[in-house]
Amino acid sequence: AEKRGIHETPVVKKQIELARLQLLSNATVQEREAEDAVMAFEQSAYYTKNLDQYSAVMLKMIQLPFANETEELQAKRRAEEIHGKLKAGAPFVEMVKQYSKHEPSKAKDGDFDEIRLADQVPQSIKDAAFGLKKDGDYSAPLRLPNGYYLFQRTKVTVQPYEKVKDSIYTDIKQKRNVEWVNKVREGLKIEAVPSTGASPDRVVAKLD
Repeated sequence: AEKRGIHETPVVKKQIELARLQLLSNATVQEREAEDAVMAFEQSAYYTKNLDQYSAVMLKMIQLPFANETEELQAKRRAEEIHGKLKAGAPFVEMVKQYSKHEPSKAKDGDFDEIRLADQVPQSIKDAAFGLKKDGDYSAPLRLPNGYYLFQRTKVTVQPYEKVKDSIYTDIKQKRNVEWVNKVREGLKIEAVPSTGASPDRVVAKLD
């Protein structure tokens, strides 16, 4: 290609320069990331501040499904009725056995899967689960597209720091790197100006 002078053609020269800029840019980011030290106390503080990320909430559930507007209205009224009974002291398991239509969990006294913040479940369920402050607390009726739900917190488990400290190290490094890159980008000024060359209908990007 060099013998034929391809590397000197305008299009290829631009491509080579763009590739060079991209390579140097990536190398700069990688070098900066490698030089950025994360101290043990920073990892520990991150763990404490973001404890919910490493927690799982165990729940019991009551499900009242609906398939149309009439059934939805009935399910809403029944959910409010159940919520009232819970506030009056009715045991959650008793309400599960009496009202829940979710047979798999009903057979286990309402036991539902544990919920983590990273789980692919509706945000409203995660909000409800992590909004319960202590074991035994129950949620208000929660409407989802397929029914009304009530949840009760039964237990919270937390991953030990020693098991997650490596992932915390990576999280801190990545977040700092993104912040640094964004700061650099914000400091750049790019201006499009008319070309002074043979193609006045084109523009040139000037980078300050």
